[in-house]
Amino acid sequence: MATRITKKGVAALGVALLCSLAVLGACSPSTASPENLSSTSGDEAATNQAGWSIDQDCAMCHESEQASMTDSACMASFHAAVECATCHTDADGSMTSAHEGATADKVSSRVKLKETKVDVATCQSCHAAEDLASRTAEVDALTDSNGTTVNPHALPEGGDHTGIDCFQCHSVHDPKAKTEVNAEKTCRNCHHQNVYECYTCHE
Repeated sequence: MATRITKKGVAALGVALLCSLAVLGACSPSTASPENLSSTSGDEAATNQAGWSIDQDCAMCHESEQASMTDSACMASFHAAVECATCHTDADGSMTSAHEGATADKVSSRVKLKETKVDVATCQSCHAAEDLASRTAEVDALTDSNGTTVNPHALPEGGDHTGIDCFQCHSVHDPKAKTEVNAEKTCRNCHHQNVYECYTCHE
């Protein structure tokens, strides 16, 4: 005997089928969208994708350099109100290559600052050469074995003096660095007999 299916029966069957599919869909695992694949959110996720940026907080990784900004034994403490990027301006050069692959996932608070460049012009934008020379006119830290004293900020013209920059004598972030010792070592690189007068050592 054949069963006759009415329109009401078809409609009821359709509703039952849709309800079954809805229940099965609710129980099935959801597919993660690209936005949900990362466990980080907001700015941190953007940092992970983009890597290092000059706009980031340097103290996240460079803890010792940050500490030097408030350490009175460091020259950096005189620059405590100055942003890192004011002096470290080589964001498109060695700083970029040094931070290659750096992301928020790879943060270490003990990363030493190894490769960066601060131009003499950057220093002289605040510290005029003439002003420095007058302030150290009476400094006798650079006195050779003959008693000749040289002003460290008014070196004689000529020779290799043009190649000497601020950071051969001044170590800004190192609390153990002694400017006078560094300056003397810089001079001794050429004046190895501790005589500042030129053309007295070699025939």
